[in-house]
Amino acid sequence: MKFKKTIKKLKSVKQLKLVFRLLSKLNSRRKKFLSRRPHRTLRLSKRRDYRKKITLPGYFSLTKSTHQMIWKDKKLFAKLLAVYATMTLLFIGVASQDMFNSLSDFMKETASKISGGDFGSISQASILTLTTVAGGATQNLNELQQVLALFFGVYVWLTTVWIIRNIINGNKFNLRDALYNAGGPFIPTLIISLLLIIQMLPFALALIIQTAAQFTGFATDGAEAMLLWMGTGLLIVLSLYWLSATFFALIIATLPGIYPWQAYKTASDIVTGRRLVLLYRFLWVALLVVLTWAVIVVPAVLINTWLGDVWPLFRNIPFIPILILIMSTATLIWVATYIYLLYRKIVDDAAKKS
Repeated sequence: MKFKKTIKKLKSVKQLKLVFRLLSKLNSRRKKFLSRRPHRTLRLSKRRDYRKKITLPGYFSLTKSTHQMIWKDKKLFAKLLAVYATMTLLFIGVASQDMFNSLSDFMKETASKISGGDFGSISQASILTLTTVAGGATQNLNELQQVLALFFGVYVWLTTVWIIRNIINGNKFNLRDALYNAGGPFIPTLIISLLLIIQMLPFALALIIQTAAQFTGFATDGAEAMLLWMGTGLLIVLSLYWLSATFFALIIATLPGIYPWQAYKTASDIVTGRRLVLLYRFLWVALLVVLTWAVIVVPAVLINTWLGDVWPLFRNIPFIPILILIMSTATLIWVATYIYLLYRKIVDDAAKKS
């Protein structure tokens, strides 16, 4: 009996030691986390912790550097775009031309209700472009096509980052080398991409709420409208707050031996105290993308509509769906290049100061 009691005491002592070690590890991690993050929820931060000084090139300067980086190796990036567009056409397809023509005819019938004159045509083309890009002219994709779309998008991101990194490092390579070697960190990048999609849910919810409110006439004025805008605004800010770190995590995840959570933790440390400055950069990228699409795609829709009226056979050519596919790929390549250069500027600036 005494032996059994002794064994039980030893087991209880071991369990207590294990619990104590676990608590010690958790407390140590908590202290390290708090040391990296000087800001506290609902507490006024001290001035010395308010901002991490960072020296970055101007908005136009970094944009110019991105253009120069791509233009310098334009043949390589053009091949990458052609490969991805071809694979997408073969395995996924593009928006249905018949559905696009139906949307175009519907917009013509309702154009007079939107506005008149030349501005009416521009409004019609803009709404038609937004509807097509949002998937209004796309047939329902099956599960395999959805998986392939996500796979191609992640792989284009990985290939672009691999190419830019090797260009900066001065390595010689071709597109085949990039396609064969860029897929190593595919799983970590895929996991972070799924996290990015989840973080976009508050933004999507805000759009759904606003759209429903507009159609139903709910909260169109007064205190209800103010509360609605405040609520949806907070949802959008929440998504932007999360995404400011996730974009850098997508870059860090491409480094050898980096796991997804480690990449996200490192990215969160990088943006701490700099989140607002970096958020302005991401909003600048979004503005440039919107303006570029407006300058290229909207006039193309107008020309496509005019040629379709003059030459009815032209309506059977999927010109706009193919253009949207090419623009989507080019946008992904450009955004990946911009974010990678921004990330390198931050890392280089930190290395100089240390």
